[in-house]
Amino acid sequence: MPEPTRGGGLDAIQSIRQDLQARQREIVEQIRAKVEASNYEMPHLPSTSMVVINLAANPSSEIAEIVETISTDPVLSSRLLQLSNSALYAAAQPVETLHEAVMRVGMRELRSLIFALSMRQVIQKNQLASYADEIWRQSYSVGVICRTIGPMCGMPADKAFLLGLLHDIGKIPLIAMLQNVDNTGDVNSALVGRVFMDFHERTGAEMALRWKLSDEIISVAGQHHKYAENEEYPRSAAIVTLAHRLDMHLSMGSSVYWSRDEYHELEFLGVPRERHGELLKEAHEAFTQNRDPEAGAGAAA
Repeated sequence: MPEPTRGGGLDAIQSIRQDLQARQREIVEQIRAKVEASNYEMPHLPSTSMVVINLAANPSSEIAEIVETISTDPVLSSRLLQLSNSALYAAAQPVETLHEAVMRVGMRELRSLIFALSMRQVIQKNQLASYADEIWRQSYSVGVICRTIGPMCGMPADKAFLLGLLHDIGKIPLIAMLQNVDNTGDVNSALVGRVFMDFHERTGAEMALRWKLSDEIISVAGQHHKYAENEEYPRSAAIVTLAHRLDMHLSMGSSVYWSRDEYHELEFLGVPRERHGELLKEAHEAFTQNRDPEAGAGAAA
């Protein structure tokens, strides 16, 4: 059989690309229909985590009751111990018991950290592992950066961490939908990026509502990229967007991000210009130091 001509080979490649693009456009429209009809499965947080989150939010809860509840979940217990010994809570002596871990973390931040540990568990159930891992890495990193820069922008650290951690939760049901249609190898980074860009804020607001999160988290999850258009919580959305962009630059290995005059969120938030460099430096250090004690280079606990 004669070999195909160069022109014929290029035509065949172009045809394959067109077929792939057509299939991916079909997938985008399938997901659009599901999102608009709210016809998709909403992931749930583990039941033990929900109990602990509710206990931590109640000022009258006893530490002993919280510790006992956490101890019923071996995975949650081990990860809380690891996180309490991580760089985020650097201390001279390691903690060895759940009671010590809760005391080190503090009741104000325990709720945020249980959300973090539970989110990781939910996200990593997805079989599109590389995309799921990046969702987690970025979510935790943005939370850590928010925790660092929040007080410099007038927001408590624990509140900023939770907003950053949960700002992109809309990606979780989307990656599950993509997994369900990935039976022919059609899912690639371009398709994932398009689906996230088009739908993650809408699914984020709905997921935050289903999880019975605060009005502020619902609002920020649903409108953060165009933070000035967020009518209820524009400052919170701006802090999250700033942290998101800082993580993006840092994760790409940018070494000159702090010298670029492009972080308009700083002006919007009213951060004095003489403090811009300090804030960006602190964000850089937080990104570098607060990595996952389990996963090392990429994600976080």
